[in-house]
Amino acid sequence: MAVDDTQLVKRVAAGEHEAFATLYDRHAALVYGIARRVLDNQQQAEDITQSVFLQIWSRPQAFAGGNFAAWLARVARNAALDVLRSAAVRKREPEMPTDMPS
Repeated sequence: MAVDDTQLVKRVAAGEHEAFATLYDRHAALVYGIARRVLDNQQQAEDITQSVFLQIWSRPQAFAGGNFAAWLARVARNAALDVLRSAAVRKREPEMPTDMPS
């Protein structure tokens, strides 16, 4: 019988590497797929996937219960959107004040 995701997260919180590996194997494709669709960039999608799973390992208590896959999809989407927003800010031209001395 397969262990459910909530139990795996609890085991991750206890430092169990095998539980983390199982969560990764089950859900890495979901996280990567969402990030890839949002960003349209393989490298950035890989980075998001790594970042999301690092967050799960370092702060498993961030998952407060419910549907783990849905929560994970939201975390992945938000992380990808953060990358897009950050890129948009970097590309924006700085506004120069009109009354600035030359």
